[in-house]
Amino acid sequence: MITNAQAPKPVDAPSMTQGDARSCRALPPIVRIVLTQADLHRRRGAISVETFATQVRRLTHEELEPRGFELLTRDLPGGRTRFVVRAKTTGRIYDTIECATPPPNC
Repeated sequence: MITNAQAPKPVDAPSMTQGDARSCRALPPIVRIVLTQADLHRRRGAISVETFATQVRRLTHEELEPRGFELLTRDLPGGRTRFVVRAKTTGRIYDTIECATPPPNC
């Protein structure tokens, strides 16, 4: 029999600090819009890989870094791209944006 003194204590999930909550709410919708549109244009060949990288760097510098976020970009199989927005200080993921290349006639 396990007594209260011997019972394992529950592990609390890390709580979001007030600053983290403000940062999360402050993430503007333009981040998602720019990333999905830039990825679409890159995959369709409308912009070069260099132009895409420049747009992503600018978005990161102007919108994410001031809020304490960083952006990870992953090209996935099947023509998909995953963007991960995470806090620089904690590594906590705040948003994941996944884009897929639509058929050419869309």
